[in-house]
Order: sequence, then structure tokens, then C-alpha cells
Amino acid sequence: MDSKANKCRICGNDIDNREYTVRKNMFHIYDEFLYFKCANCGCLQIKEYPTNISKYYPSDYYSFSRKKKTLHQIIVDFLMKCSLSYRINRLNLIGLFAIRYNDYYKYQLPCFDKGKCDYSSKILDIGCGTGTLLMQLRGFGFSDLTGIDPSFLQISFILMV
Repeated sequence: MDSKANKCRICGNDIDNREYTVRKNMFHIYDEFLYFKCANCGCLQIKEYPTNISKYYPSDYYSFSRKKKTLHQIIVDFLMKCSLSYRINRLNLIGLFAIRYNDYYKYQLPCFDKGKCDYSSKILDIGCGTGTLLMQLRGFGFSDLTGIDPSFLQISFILMV
């Protein structure tokens, strides 16, 4: 194994990083890729990005869609932010009404209820997909966020926002 070629893109470590051969199974393409796991920080990453990435991600792949927010989504985000603020510190009256009078906000993310966490809590979203919830939480003021989801090679990757 060439340790120079396996320099971690997260922490820069290039010592004792272990290589793995992985077969891509999504979209019925069975190409193999080299991955390596950093011995220092544990990040699993592809050794070299494919030059023909469009072969593995068609143009209609869901992660490529960048939709402009509708007025409805802006209002939903605002009410979610208010309800989280109320859950955490009980200081947001709009959040109180959102939780009290709308089941969507009442049952969303109960882990944020007072005393359970705050804006500096470490949050791990398992099954984060494209990271939409993590990006929302970042916009709401949370800072220590990590997401894990199966990658296109059916191996976990880490999304840090």
C-alpha cells in the first residue's frame, strides 16, 4: 500500500491507513473502487475520484436537485426554528404556539426538549441522506453536527457541516 497516496483529506494523516476494495452496486454497475480508512481519525474515503462520475450518478440523481425554497418552505423552516428555540429554552412564544396547535411541530424532534440538549450539543444524524436536516439545524444555530448515510458504494461516509 502506498501511504503517500492514502493521505487523509480530513486530518492529513498518511501513516497506517488501511485500504479496502469495494464494488459499486447502485444502478446495476459493478465497478470496483479503492477506499482507505484513516488510522488517525477513522474517516473512510475513496482513494481516487472517478473521472467519469456521470456514469455513477445520472443527471436526475436526487442529490443534484437544487430547488429554490418556496414561500411555504420558508414559513415551515421559520416555524421549525421557533419551535426548536422554544423546546430548548422556553423563550419563543411563536414556537410555543407552533408546538401547541400543529401536530407537525409537536412531534418533530422531541430530543430537543428542555434539558435534553442545546445549541452546542453534539448531534449525529444516522441516515442523513443529502444532509438536509443537518443544514437546517446549522441554519438554526447548531454547530456540532455529523451525519452518516450509506454512500453510493454501500459503505458509510461522514458528512460534517
